[in-house]
Amino acid sequence: MHNSQSLTIHDLTEKELLILQQEFDKRKKSEAIAWLLWFFLGLFGAHRFYLGRVGTGLIMAFTLGGCLIWAFIDIFLIPSMLRSYHKKLNDELIQEIVASRRGDQTMFSQSAQQIQLSGVKCLRCGSINAQGTLICNYCGSNIYEGNTRFAAGCVCPHCRNNINYGVNPCPYCRNWLQW
Repeated sequence: MHNSQSLTIHDLTEKELLILQQEFDKRKKSEAIAWLLWFFLGLFGAHRFYLGRVGTGLIMAFTLGGCLIWAFIDIFLIPSMLRSYHKKLNDELIQEIVASRRGDQTMFSQSAQQIQLSGVKCLRCGSINAQGTLICNYCGSNIYEGNTRFAAGCVCPHCRNNINYGVNPCPYCRNWLQW
């Protein structure tokens, strides 16, 4: 049994992965909105409030973006602030899954708890795709319903990565292979 500190996305069941993905999609922050807030209200730190950085948002609001200097610097910081927010969100969602495994109260929406698994899991990236999907919507690798054939000897001759039998093109180097 994994404790909550060592639980990763790879330790989740397919149903938990689907719940994680749906909750993440509901709660994630839009990069476009962050940039629009920076462009129109950057002097007041609106983009920082949007990304959950209330303390620095207040400081920006009271100093008018650090006399424009801080607002300019945020051009380079917004992508890392988004990544940081999304990593924190992912970690929080995994903690909620751990809590739901123990039977604790969870913040998941009721609809997410009632999901009936009806998808195919991509073995390369772990995402859940709709039943009948042949190509993963997230990483582009081929998906075979049921058991995916994977042989230890299936190696792309171009990039030397292990790949699923019959995958075309190689998901790593995008070269077409003959099987």
